[in-house]
Amino acid sequence: MNLGGRKLSIWMLAAVLAVSGTVLVAKDKKKKDKDASAQMDPHQRAIHALNRLTFGPRPGDVDRVMSIGVDKWIDEQLNPGKVSWPTCCASSHNRSPHSGPTLARSGKTPWW
Repeated sequence: MNLGGRKLSIWMLAAVLAVSGTVLVAKDKKKKDKDASAQMDPHQRAIHALNRLTFGPRPGDVDRVMSIGVDKWIDEQLNPGKVSWPTCCASSHNRSPHSGPTLARSGKTPWW
């Protein structure tokens, strides 16, 4: 094997070792994170999720997340089409924000 081939082999071995070490560290960290989540009580877990995934809990948010569960709440956040809206909000949820009732009734066109 010539000198160039040997250097290439050494670099390839170093790359493989670096990648495998990164994977092992990531697996270990994921396990620790899962263990930490399992150690939290439901109230702490709800607050933690709201702090990490929103701008912090609003009044009533913690109770709502605890009542449906953090995993289901996260699923709702990622898939808002699955949420069953109350009848008071259903019509406004499905409407385009640019077709508001006041604009249609006034006969005016939007500025854009």
